[in-house]
Amino acid sequence: MFNILQEGDFQIRGFKVQLPLDIQFIFTANPEDYTNRGNIITPLKDRIGSQILTHYPKSMEVAKRITEQEAKISEAQKSTVVVPDLIKELLEQIAIEARSSEYVDQKSGVSARLTIAAYECLYSIAERRMLINKEKTATARITDVYGTVQAINGKIELVYEGELEGLNSVAYSLIGKAIRQQFLKYFPNPEKYKKSKKPNPYQPIIDWFEAGNSVDFLMDSSQTDYEKKNKSSNRPF
Repeated sequence: MFNILQEGDFQIRGFKVQLPLDIQFIFTANPEDYTNRGNIITPLKDRIGSQILTHYPKSMEVAKRITEQEAKISEAQKSTVVVPDLIKELLEQIAIEARSSEYVDQKSGVSARLTIAAYECLYSIAERRMLINKEKTATARITDVYGTVQAINGKIELVYEGELEGLNSVAYSLIGKAIRQQFLKYFPNPEKYKKSKKPNPYQPIIDWFEAGNSVDFLMDSSQTDYEKKNKSSNRPF
C-alpha cells in the first residue's frame, strides 16, 4: 500500500516487475466526533494528499436528505406508505438526543446509521399494519416510532450507568426526549405555566385525564379506527 501511494506503481516481490498505476485512492473513516478510534497511522498519513474532517449533519434538512438517500425503501413501500415530515424530524431528533445522552458512550459514538435503520423499520411497521387491516395505503404515526426501539438499540453503545438502566429503557427515554423537543416547536412550553398566573391552555386536557379518562392508540389499529379515536367528541383535544 505504501509503495502504491508513494511510488505510483505495483511491484511483485521476487520479480523484476513494475506495473505503473494511474489511479486515485479515496479513504473514508468515521466522523471525527463519531469515535476516537480509527485514527490514521503516521506512515499512511504521510502519504495521503489531503485529509478532510467530517461531522454529523449540522441541520435537520441535511440529516433528513441523507437518511432518505441511504435508506433502502422499495418502490412498493414508497407508493403505499406515507411518512409525514414530522415523523422524519422525530427520527433525526432521536439521534440528536442520543449524541448528548449521559447513558450513551460518546467515545464509541452514536452510529450515523441510527436514523437510517429506524427509518427503514418505520416503513415496515406501517406496511405491516396496512397488510393486517387489508388496506391499500398506510400513514406512519408517532406511536410507530416506539416500534423502532430495536433498530435504535443496535446503533448505540451504553456506558455503565446506561447498562444499569437497560437498553430498552434508554431507547424509550431518547424517544420521549425527542418527542418533547418536537412538541415545543409547535406548541407552548408546558413548564412555563406551572408557576404562572396565566391561563394554562393545557388545563382542560389535564383535567380530562385526572378525571380517570384514557385513550388507547393501538399500533395495529386500522386507519378508520385511528381517525375515529382522534375525532372523539367527548375529549377537549
